[in-house]
Amino acid sequence: KIDSKVKTQASSVYANSTDASGTLVYLTNDYKSTGTKVFKDVHSITVTPAFVSGKQPIAIYDFTDTANPLSFSIYLYDSLTGNRISGNCSYTVRGV
Repeated sequence: KIDSKVKTQASSVYANSTDASGTLVYLTNDYKSTGTKVFKDVHSITVTPAFVSGKQPIAIYDFTDTANPLSFSIYLYDSLTGNRISGNCSYTVRGV
């Protein structure tokens, strides 16, 4: 018998345009690389950019689907110019 309960991790992060490999978001209980991993398997990730004055932000995430994932990265772009920008994003991750 397999007993799995869907877990959710939701928070916000400042996506910095100078983070070369995107802004890392840790999927751990303390949101740090040293914490206990929250998920055995991720089912979905939703990233929503906050308003950035004078820009139309779009958030993109980079996630490699592996067992017991540690993190994913967020990139924020201005959809008008295509340039990376900095700003706040909220995210929701669901899995088991």
